[in-house]
Amino acid sequence: MKLRQICFFYISFSILLTALLFTGCSSESQGPPGGISDGDADGDSDNDNDSSGDSNGGDSEDDEIVGDTDIYVVVPYLWVSNSHDGTVSKINTQEAVEEARYITCPPEIGTYCDPSRTSVNLHGDVIVTNRAPYMGDLVPSPSSVTKIIANKLECIDRNGDNIIQTSTGPDDILGWGEDECVAWNTRLPDNSGARATAWDGNTNPETGEGGNVLIGTCITGNGDLFPSDNYDHNVVYVFDGTTGEEKSILEFPSDWTLECFYGGAVDARGWVWIMDGYGAPHSLRAINPANPGSDVFARVPQCGYGIAVDGAGRVWLGGDYRQNGSHSCVSRYDRLAPTDSREQITELFENESLRGIAVGTKISAGYVWAVESAGKLYKINQETLAVEGEYIIRNLGGSNGLVGVAVDYDGYIWLVSPLDDAVYKFDPNNPDNIITVPVGDYPYTYSDMTGMQLKAAISVE
Repeated sequence: MKLRQICFFYISFSILLTALLFTGCSSESQGPPGGISDGDADGDSDNDNDSSGDSNGGDSEDDEIVGDTDIYVVVPYLWVSNSHDGTVSKINTQEAVEEARYITCPPEIGTYCDPSRTSVNLHGDVIVTNRAPYMGDLVPSPSSVTKIIANKLECIDRNGDNIIQTSTGPDDILGWGEDECVAWNTRLPDNSGARATAWDGNTNPETGEGGNVLIGTCITGNGDLFPSDNYDHNVVYVFDGTTGEEKSILEFPSDWTLECFYGGAVDARGWVWIMDGYGAPHSLRAINPANPGSDVFARVPQCGYGIAVDGAGRVWLGGDYRQNGSHSCVSRYDRLAPTDSREQITELFENESLRGIAVGTKISAGYVWAVESAGKLYKINQETLAVEGEYIIRNLGGSNGLVGVAVDYDGYIWLVSPLDDAVYKFDPNNPDNIITVPVGDYPYTYSDMTGMQLKAAISVE
């Protein structure tokens, strides 16, 4: 069954001098107040084969896209999901200030959206995946996916007043359906738990049009609501990045993987690498959305949690090594290497838990960066896998002191702390210079929250 959708198409004639033309189209169903596109994916597949900044934010004077001189345009924003708020924070990484905060799912889905993974396309727009949201009485409700437009000049003037109504900071959160930079929300089936989230590299970097959103999802059996111990199989939903409409559903049987799809990243070919979680051993797959039968399988028995792909097409995983006790580790998988040397491991320390991982660029280039739950950041040589730096960001302790790491447009490292309700900006050239930016309640993101991982993966053939 195709998505039931109210959709809005807009054309951006220029990034700086924007004239927006809108035409509306609607099917039988009605969207939420304000006219946000509201899709509904279901299980019927047409193709049966996842130091603080200024807390007041403010309306940026420079809404234009800023990026490299090559064709890949990336804006200097970090998008961090606030899981317990049901919001996402938009942070200007150069100013270290939160410029906007958005609600990520409609109230009929849940007041506690539980957003987690974010993924940024080549134009700077973001997808937010609401994992398995709960209503106020803790009854599970469906996962969903929301797109937010980064450039205010390209947002959708739904009420025709020639003014874009949108958030201007963390204290200015508009109600669902009121923020004209929230483009669409697509609801997944009730028995799905969305996790792995990635844009492909097909978005037009200048206009933002096109591109696909890939969502790896765990499906429960017997129609049980997610979360449930009754795991049945996995699905990858492919959504149109412009409209949120379902393009295809790729289904994978329970014997195809070990557990639920957990993290995802795209390589230069447009294939999505998906790792399952939660325990070990893990399995890793590369799925070609255009031909899912041609996938590549790698049973990675070592570490796995965070995932990234570098410009050489190598897949990096950060996580725990549990075969001989609990150790943290970083794994590099090279599909082009000889079979017996495709996976290389750097084992770190006992009783530590690595989470997010990211590939460096500019001032952080040549290294991958991995965070440890209790508050450490590791700097690992991309070629030798040697640990060349270990930094204590915060002595937080616990399992969720730090969960995510990202590299921004300039190469600075950003770390996400649920326990501190904050993100940290780390300068690789001056490790003592750590800037704190407060965000919402329990930020929990460890995916490609700046778009620089996608850019790194597809910019090199």
